[in-house]
Amino acid sequence: MTASNPMNILQQVRETALSQRDPNSRYCTLATLEQQAPLQVRTRTLVVRDVSSEACLLFVNRSAQKNLGDLPDASVEVLFFYPTLMAQFRLRGSLSLMSASALEPHWQHKPYEAKLLDHFYQDYQPQSATLESRDALEQGISELKKRYPDPDSVPFTENALGLLITADYLEVWQGMDSGIHDRRLFTRADAVWKAQALVP
Repeated sequence: MTASNPMNILQQVRETALSQRDPNSRYCTLATLEQQAPLQVRTRTLVVRDVSSEACLLFVNRSAQKNLGDLPDASVEVLFFYPTLMAQFRLRGSLSLMSASALEPHWQHKPYEAKLLDHFYQDYQPQSATLESRDALEQGISELKKRYPDPDSVPFTENALGLLITADYLEVWQGMDSGIHDRRLFTRADAVWKAQALVP
């Protein structure tokens, strides 16, 4: 059965989650199966920067990504779960890396401290590096605040990386009080979405 674009459902539910301050409303879990040897599965919780009718945009830091050149060939799945709404979305699709010029306008909307953290990765220590102490991180951020005293003064840093996942698979799960949940699968081929009901 053909269907209208299910990404609109994800957009609407996410907006509701944001308005209701669902604790997961700004986050998702990205899983990748990376094809280099040995085959490796990686998961990470990331901030969702945007969800459009075609794709979702996630930010990561270039310094923390292993096998960066292999990422576009990785199999990916993104999990969105909004506990206050009892709604879950599993999205699969193709992954591409945004160019710096396309990413910068999105990056400029990051919170002040998140921009500073990208500069900490670049100027002090890369993401996931071992810290001598939490004080070392706080001191570095304090020094960056002196260098860039307000959000508009923080320049774009090219160690920011945008992951764009263009959807061709979206599974929607809606929890029901009865325990007989609603579960639907949407798949896209040749720009046409098809819908199937699933046993929950």
